[in-house]
Amino acid sequence: MGQDNKPQKKSILSRRNVLIGASLGTAAIVVAKKPKDMSGGQDPYFDSLQAALKDANIGKPTLIVDRARLHKNIDLVTSRLPPGMALRIAQKSVPSMGLLNEILTRAKTNRLMVFNKDYLQDLCLDAEYRHILLGKPLPISAAENFQTYIFGRSPNMDTVNAIEWLIDNPERLREYKELAAARDVNMNINIELDVGMHRGGVTDMGVLATMLKDIQADPRLKFSGFMGYEKHIVYALGGAKGREKAKTACWTAYREAVATAQSVLGKDFDPKTATLNGGGSATYRLYEDTNTMNDLCLGSAFVMPSHFDFDTLAVHAPASFISTPVLKQSQGLNLPGGGILNDIIMAWNPNQRQSFFHYGGRWLADPVYPKGLTYNNLYGRSSNQELVVGSKNIDLKTNDHIIFRPQESENVFLQFGDIAVFEDGKITDFWPVMRTAP
Repeated sequence: MGQDNKPQKKSILSRRNVLIGASLGTAAIVVAKKPKDMSGGQDPYFDSLQAALKDANIGKPTLIVDRARLHKNIDLVTSRLPPGMALRIAQKSVPSMGLLNEILTRAKTNRLMVFNKDYLQDLCLDAEYRHILLGKPLPISAAENFQTYIFGRSPNMDTVNAIEWLIDNPERLREYKELAAARDVNMNINIELDVGMHRGGVTDMGVLATMLKDIQADPRLKFSGFMGYEKHIVYALGGAKGREKAKTACWTAYREAVATAQSVLGKDFDPKTATLNGGGSATYRLYEDTNTMNDLCLGSAFVMPSHFDFDTLAVHAPASFISTPVLKQSQGLNLPGGGILNDIIMAWNPNQRQSFFHYGGRWLADPVYPKGLTYNNLYGRSSNQELVVGSKNIDLKTNDHIIFRPQESENVFLQFGDIAVFEDGKITDFWPVMRTAP
């Protein structure tokens, strides 16, 4: 009897068909959420920026500052400040002497806020006079090391003598008092207030009064004012009413501290000449007068990283970008070991149908041009060759540049070497960045 060679009808589905069936079922569930193609065609501004980078023969990841946009942001700030309000620049947010000097010159100020010992040393050795307020309390060992370093060199003594050291509690005040005595130096003391941020600083007026008396009694110490950071206002819950409530509470606390200083110090304290610092990029437009603070510190508002996209800064334009060349381009998505998963992802999401590996990566930044590029979370991040994906409609080839927008400036700006200055469709200058310092 001959063997029947006809294929037998299987009673169960193959593993592959099960996977396909499950995928189709999942697709049916999520069809209402199926992503749309996010690609957006050409943009004359970014096309001009890409052309300038190619003309300058820049073949590596580069941090770029748009000089015209930078100037516009500076002018927006200076035109909005109330009469008599001093402008102080947050050095950590613009960590390049070229960039910093550009802002100081156009804004017509010499006031800086500095946040670490190494930058403080560098700025004290600069020929230009700067009025420096510390932006955070330095450990006493850092202050000691600064004294040792700076007096073994030839600093700008006007800058050194004007430094306002930030003190946040009685114990730190005691340490600085002992340092001043041991080194026989005079020190200006600015007291940090907690006005709602809850990141440290004095809240108790009794404690503040005792600290002020201790400063007044020491011939080497001089009380120079207060610092109260209030970025929390823009995060307040409850919309406009919540923000107004947070602002009122902040300013009330600050005024109470000023009143305490007037009561304790008498003629030794003049609120009109003291440094009454507050503000920040996100809140500077909330100030209408100098009745509470008279010294506002800004940095990120000039270069506008994306984490400062608050409604209070809506009139500012992004002025800093990262550019990096495409190293490899391919059609489709090819996750290692992905198999049919690649096909499922591409079928569901049209923004994952091209793959681009670029030079460098893992920055605190997001791709903004060509529009529609995103990271692939399944593949993961890379500092060497990072993958971004996009739709088939994105026109991007090997050696073209991808433009990213930094999320912040203070750390990101230090990762690329000299900053490229973009102006009138060209790269016109390079500004060295400061050394990396914590």
